[in-house]
Amino acid sequence: MKKIYWSNSYSIQELTEKVTRVKTIIQAIVDRFSEIGVKVENINQLAGLVDNNRRLIDANLRDLVFEQLFPETPAGLNRERFREIAELPDLSNFVETFEPLTGYLGGMGIADVVNWEAYSIHEGKVEINKAEFEKLKGKFQEVAETEEEINRLKAVNAVCAALNNLVDLASDSPGNYSIKGVTEYDETSGKVVPGWLFVKNGNITTASFYGSGRKPESLKSSPKGGSGRLSITADTPEAERAGALAKARN
Repeated sequence: MKKIYWSNSYSIQELTEKVTRVKTIIQAIVDRFSEIGVKVENINQLAGLVDNNRRLIDANLRDLVFEQLFPETPAGLNRERFREIAELPDLSNFVETFEPLTGYLGGMGIADVVNWEAYSIHEGKVEINKAEFEKLKGKFQEVAETEEEINRLKAVNAVCAALNNLVDLASDSPGNYSIKGVTEYDETSGKVVPGWLFVKNGNITTASFYGSGRKPESLKSSPKGGSGRLSITADTPEAERAGALAKARN
């Protein structure tokens, strides 16, 4: 069982708006093909018609139209020769139909691309593929999946609830109440939320995650030294006392 414990709602909203906007553009393209008797049944047919800047490639357009309108080759001609002499419909207005794809389709945290995999075509109607769209949304979500991750999530949710009680009563910055590697402060929701490092890795440190070679650290701290006890007495100077305590927690 999967549990979503964090979502970037702003980016997901931008993604949703983009996918919906592009769906309208793709539908206009499919309709244009329909006007000249060409049926588009696979979204990849359209994806193959544009370059990396989403500009229409004329040669690819002509090939698609030719193959659809002339599936059979007349006797006495080879396919390539027939391709050269076949009379195709006027395709000049297709440039205008594809042009909206070249506009900026990204957003804050959203790539400026057409997510072709998010669409399917059925009987001339463009639809959003729900399964693929969920995968795109997953880039802006954190999910606990394994039993261990779900148990960590349950534990850290209890911590977040306690911290949020503090935040509600605090006069200083709520971000001060996050626990590094365990929780994070989400500006959008105004709440302390589970940190992905803790849920996914069991509090692996940021330094370790980015390849410093340090081993993941445990939440459990123990005093260092042979006996495992602090050597602090009533006569220990304050500076030494503070140093001993700090050493014990590291």
